[in-house]
Amino acid sequence: MPKFSDCPPPESHGRSFPVRRTPTGTPLSAVCLSENLVGTKTHYWGGRTTPCEDDRCEACQHGIAWRWHGYFIARDTTMGLLFLYEFTAAAAEAFIEYRHQHGTLRGCEFKARRHNGQPNGQVLISCRPTDLDHRFLHAPPDTIEILSRLWNLRPTGIAYTPQEQKGGEPSEPITPPGAA
Repeated sequence: MPKFSDCPPPESHGRSFPVRRTPTGTPLSAVCLSENLVGTKTHYWGGRTTPCEDDRCEACQHGIAWRWHGYFIARDTTMGLLFLYEFTAAAAEAFIEYRHQHGTLRGCEFKARRHNGQPNGQVLISCRPTDLDHRFLHAPPDTIEILSRLWNLRPTGIAYTPQEQKGGEPSEPITPPGAA
């Protein structure tokens, strides 16, 4: 029997974020709010993108190939809405180059479009530093926390190992908040 109430329970975990990918029509124009991208192996399984869980992965056991997807928090420059941007390894190259040049993705104004406007067309990314007001670039929510909610994962056991620090040197693994 459902229990109804006039307000959300205290354990509700904030608002959800829409996931956006590069559209086929009008290019997506946005500014990255995250310091860095976060990526993992994923499968298209059960009608949606899900993370690969290596030896416990049901999609792998059914022979479904994985693809790497990257994510970060961005703000649409036309409407000002926050969203989780999802992209493939090939599209990540432009963001990695930007990060290498500027030490961060935060403030990267990007335009994402598909070659020839086709649904499976190559994703083309152009990046440049933003000249927007810094109030527009308020602190972003935690990308790993948002992905955990999206995929119904507990934060415990999640590992995040950035490949580069701001100076381009390898860095130490990071344990997300609440993943002790």
